[in-house]
Amino acid sequence: MGDAPVIYARHFTASELRELTDFYRAPIGKKALSVLPQVTTELMALMMPRLPNLQQEVMQAFGKILRKHGLTI
Repeated sequence: MGDAPVIYARHFTASELRELTDFYRAPIGKKALSVLPQVTTELMALMMPRLPNLQQEVMQAFGKILRKHGLTI
């Protein structure tokens, strides 16, 4: 976790980090911290069954583009 501040600093200004801190101290921020893991779990459960078809569609589209540019055998 020692590297975490560097990563946060790369993506957020000091002012934005203060705003995030204020948000997570507020009631809605506290609720978000407790509820979002469950929301994420439920969303992932909905998405997982759809991923194989999406992956297949992406691979077909990618293959079509490669063939169009003469990049496949």
